Amino acid sequence: MRGNLIKKTRLLRYTRNDERIWSKMLNLQETEDGIILPVRIQPRSSKDEVVGEYNGALKIRLTSPPVEGEANRRCIEFLAKRLKIGKSQIEIIKGGRSRDKMIKIIGLTKADVLKIV
Repeated sequence: MRGNLIKKTRLLRYTRNDERIWSKMLNLQETEDGIILPVRIQPRSSKDEVVGEYNGALKIRLTSPPVEGEANRRCIEFLAKRLKIGKSQIEIIKGGRSRDKMIKIIGLTKADVLKIV
């Protein structure tokens, strides 16, 4: 068990920008008008950043607290800025009150999203 964890950690460290590895690790679903991206949010962090992969989802740290949808709004703003798209193209379709979310991104392909990690 420990050996697998070490291998996975090394994989994340040395292949952070390799799209082939990320496409196998993230459970991205393509739809007719965009993609669905699974995301794991860690609120109340020291800075906004993409950390890596967590159980098939993109792990994102956000500075905002998980109170009254603040973390959800910050997540949409953060992804819109990273992907260089409008906030109206991003929608949380599942997990509005959870750390694990499914986010629909309209107008982008799988390759476009893999560029942000």
